[in-house]
Amino acid sequence: MAAKLSAGLLPYRWRGEWLEVFLVHPGGPFWASKDSGAWSIAKGEYQRGDDPWRTALREWEEEIGHPAPVGDATLPPAWSGTDGYALLVRGVGIPQALLLGAALVLRGTGTPATPLAMAADLPLFWWVARYLRATGSGWRETFGVPARPGSGPRLAAVAAMLIGVALVGDSAIDTLTTWVGLPSHWADGFAEDLLWNSRGQFVVDAFNLTVWAPMVEELTFRGLLYGTLRTRLAVGPAAAISAVLFAVPHGYAAAGTLSVLMSGVLWALAYERTRSLLPGLIAHAVNNLMSTLWVVIKLVMKTRSAWKTSSSLM
Repeated sequence: MAAKLSAGLLPYRWRGEWLEVFLVHPGGPFWASKDSGAWSIAKGEYQRGDDPWRTALREWEEEIGHPAPVGDATLPPAWSGTDGYALLVRGVGIPQALLLGAALVLRGTGTPATPLAMAADLPLFWWVARYLRATGSGWRETFGVPARPGSGPRLAAVAAMLIGVALVGDSAIDTLTTWVGLPSHWADGFAEDLLWNSRGQFVVDAFNLTVWAPMVEELTFRGLLYGTLRTRLAVGPAAAISAVLFAVPHGYAAAGTLSVLMSGVLWALAYERTRSLLPGLIAHAVNNLMSTLWVVIKLVMKTRSAWKTSSSLM
């Protein structure tokens, strides 16, 4: 008789020095009052030649009621609140303070601002990598990057959902702020340097806006700040506080601030649910790209309209 093959997932997390694992209990009257020998992992049988990973994902969704996470990040994280805030100060606070000082000293000298700002972000990655090495952790189990093998379709689906919800939310915010008399300028938050820089500087600025900034901000505000807040707070308060601290530095008008606030909450919730920074990171990058393209298209249309008007007056 051939041995039966089964596959399942065993999620776990650390609570201080205690390791907790996720087990399931069968339903029905036979198992209602039984504990001994009843608890097990969410698993199911598969035939030889089948993919055990897909079997494990399917059984998880059938038994738990929602898809398995795409990443392995532990939330709340294994680090203490003190360690989390120390990483933020060392990786973000001190370098940004030095950047501000350098910007004041170099103001008017023609020094490109974007490469300087990107260089100031590098200590963040160095400090986080150093901390992970010191604690014997990795990027996958800490931030869910990279995602689990075979999770690409769900990763893309979650990112697409985040982008769609953000688009609908932005439309609602624009309608609301216009109705209450706080309309935003169509170029609010647009990096004007993209229009006047050289081709090389344009490439650097575009890379910073659509790739580098989303990576830095997701690691900072979702990975570190939200994760650290989760060591003391529930999901809702941690998502709200991290989103507020994410929105304020952008310095946008009312509509732009509400949009960033909404995105910050959505991306934090996606991180909590999927256990990976990747869905929010992808949505963040696409959002920045679409916002920039939208402003450029609007600017081109307005420029052509103004040119036609001036030509008709000649």
